[in-house]
Amino acid sequence: MKNFETEIAFFRILSSNKIQKIYKTQYQHLFQDEIFKKLLNINSYSMINLYKIDIENETMIYEYFISVNLRERLKLHQKISYEELIHIFQQMAYSIDFLHKNNIAHIDINDTNFLINEKLEVKLNDYDFIEILNEKNQSLKQIDILAFGILIYRVIQLPYQWNAIKHLTFKFNSNNLDYSSCEDFLSSLRIHSSL
Repeated sequence: MKNFETEIAFFRILSSNKIQKIYKTQYQHLFQDEIFKKLLNINSYSMINLYKIDIENETMIYEYFISVNLRERLKLHQKISYEELIHIFQQMAYSIDFLHKNNIAHIDINDTNFLINEKLEVKLNDYDFIEILNEKNQSLKQIDILAFGILIYRVIQLPYQWNAIKHLTFKFNSNNLDYSSCEDFLSSLRIHSSL
């Protein structure tokens, strides 16, 4: 198994189900032990789970999920059926809402932070910018919901997806920002199949 590097961290694959993230020096401020300790206490099939934190060395052990990110998957230009696309969106909504129910905002919802495997199972990834929700910052949930809506719109607009989707009817307004969850937002959309 190979190791790899991103702008923020080095990754070392430890086994078929675990990967180690080691922050680069200039990004060590992202390692917030209080937030990551909270992540240790929640687990879900819808997100990349955190198994261990080494505060002294600013490293973490995560679940290893053989996949590509959503952007890479869509760049393959393989058609995704209407039903598959809706299923992907539902999984994305569930994963964001799961964090919100555990008083965590992701803050970085985009097509590179959703991993998708060959079975079209989706997991939310990348917790570098997460925030613990409290009474003063509940609006961060709305930022995640808005980012989710924009991501859906971008995916629908891909030219090679038009065979699966006839049109999408939604607009952003004050009502959209009042949705309490991504699942509520998704259910309000009018996505129509061309079939």
